Order: sequence, then structure tokens, then C-alpha cells
Amino acid sequence: MKTGGSGDVIPSEDAAHLLQVEEVSVSFGGIRAVSQVSFDLDQGCCGLIGPNGAGKTTLLDTLAGIHTPREGRIRLDGHDLTGQSSTWRAQHGIRRTFQRHQAFGWLTVEENLLVALEWRGRTRRILADLVATPSTRRRRRAHAGRIEHVLELCGLLQVRHQRAATLPIGQVRLMEFARAIVDEPRLLLLDEPTSGLGPEDTERLGSVVREITATGTCAAVLVEHDLDFVMDVCDRMIVLVLGEVLAAGDPAEVCRDPEVISAYIGVA
Repeated sequence: MKTGGSGDVIPSEDAAHLLQVEEVSVSFGGIRAVSQVSFDLDQGCCGLIGPNGAGKTTLLDTLAGIHTPREGRIRLDGHDLTGQSSTWRAQHGIRRTFQRHQAFGWLTVEENLLVALEWRGRTRRILADLVATPSTRRRRRAHAGRIEHVLELCGLLQVRHQRAATLPIGQVRLMEFARAIVDEPRLLLLDEPTSGLGPEDTERLGSVVREITATGTCAAVLVEHDLDFVMDVCDRMIVLVLGEVLAAGDPAEVCRDPEVISAYIGVA
């Protein structure tokens, strides 16, 4: 895979899709959690819905590199990354949030975001940081500006100096989302991001997801049980049942599918 000097993926000129998932299957022992799942994503946000145990989080973990598929391929900008680690994928633009929060509790909100920016070329910059070279000062100003912008987007300016461990769960969720987007991801993987959020913060989160995926430089895959939120932010929807794709397409059309209603949505 070609990368730029910063470690970002350079899209191939002939790459057909930002993300390609090709007949991916994931098994644990004799149990197949995901079976022959295929889809493409170019832009916007794709929602993954389905009952508990459908394989949604397993598929998200596989895209993030936490699991390796038994069958199938995963491509980013046309390049095969099926065997790459989760760390490698994070460094090449695939960012992930989790159902259970993963905050650095002893750090402030601002410091949590700084961690996500400071990984690039860290070992090569130790001496430059010690003597505060001009490049170090420029980098720090750029980081401070980016962090300020993302904190404002996510409504976290007022708690920027508080330790993450002292925050209520809703603000921790927003902080983790902010940390995932502060380094401008290529692909954003969101696992039940509205869990613990009130209506105002949920609306704010949806607005930011729509904004960053509207640029064409970042797409998102969203696992979420809040169907109203999915309908609000997603351009496309995939329904998984027992690890297989039951339906895929426009969210409104998918939600009218009788099989989807029977298997997941139910009748009001």
C-alpha cells in the first residue's frame, strides 16, 4: 500500500471505493459470527442494524483489525488491508469508538485528544521537543488549533481541563468521539455512540457525523440500536441477522421491507 509522508493512505487512481468488504466471514471456534458479508462504501454514513447477536460489532471489529476474517478481503482505497493490525489501520486513517468507554481517565479531556495527534513520528521528535525547535512550535500551534475546533464541535470546551475520570458517561462518550475525529479519519467506525447521551448531545453528535462525512474525505460505519438516530445520519443501511445480510440500501426503503420488520423492527 502506498502512503504519504504522514502515514496516510494515498488513494489509488483506479480505486473504485473508499471501503470494499468482499465476502467476509468470521468464526469463533465452530460458530460463524459473520457470514459472506459484502458491501462497498464511498462516502457518507452506513448504518449497521439488527438484533442482538447479529454480528454487527464483530463486523466492526473486523474492519478495525481486531479480528481477522476466516474468508474474504477488506480494502481501503483499493488496497488490501485484510492482514494488517488494528494499530496499523488506526495509523492509516481507520478510527474506532467502542461500546465500553476507553478513556485515559488520569488525563484531561484536552490531553486525551492530544494523545491522538502526537503519535506521528514521535520517536524522531524527542530532541526537537526538548529544544523547542521552530517545527515543534508550529506543530504545537496546529495541534492546539485542531483540538480547539473539535472540542467546540463536540460541546466540550467547558470541560477541556477536567480529568476524564471525573466526567459523566455522556461527556466521556463525546470525548471519545472527539478523540476519534481529531486526527481527521479516512474511515470512522462507531459502535453505539449514542449510549449514555441525552437528546441534546445525541443531536449534536449526529450533526457532527453528518458534517464530517459530507466532505467526501471521510466515511463512517455506524452500529446503533437507536433507529431514529440511524435514520437521521445514515445515507445507507445494512441489516444483519445471524451474521448474514438480510437487506441493504436506502434507510427508508430498508425499514419498509417486510422481512426487516419481521426480523428486527417489529410492528408498532
